[in-house]
Amino acid sequence: MIIAITGHRTILESDLAVIDERVHALLDQEDLSEVLIGGALGVDLHVLNYMLRWRQRDTPKITVVVPNTVGHQPLSTQPMIHMADAVVELNVPITPRDGFQAYHVRNRYMVDRSTNVLAFFNGDERSGTSSTMHYARRCSKAVEVVGLRKP
Repeated sequence: MIIAITGHRTILESDLAVIDERVHALLDQEDLSEVLIGGALGVDLHVLNYMLRWRQRDTPKITVVVPNTVGHQPLSTQPMIHMADAVVELNVPITPRDGFQAYHVRNRYMVDRSTNVLAFFNGDERSGTSSTMHYARRCSKAVEVVGLRKP
């Protein structure tokens, strides 16, 4: 099983335990071979940090997918991104002129290469998390939604 993880950039302190509990359970799944994470601030980096700290073996493989390059990510995220087992740089320019399509390209890339999607979702239907969930369902991927509070 390959899981793509999606979630919001803004998360509440009170949701961290919910996220940690689900990710901890994920690490116990024997059939999980790879996790694809977007590398953004918020849920992505929190999950990446948790997985790097708590996984007991070299599996699942942790792959971070960034829309452009790691150098285009916030400086504070770059060292942790480089700690992943693999990093995929899609080299798509991040620009408001095209509605930030680079993020949609990244999300579709992750869904297309996954068997399942785990979404940490606060109910905001106008978010990238929501559009990723809808895309995954159109692709007939299993989508598990873990509810978060809206900031």
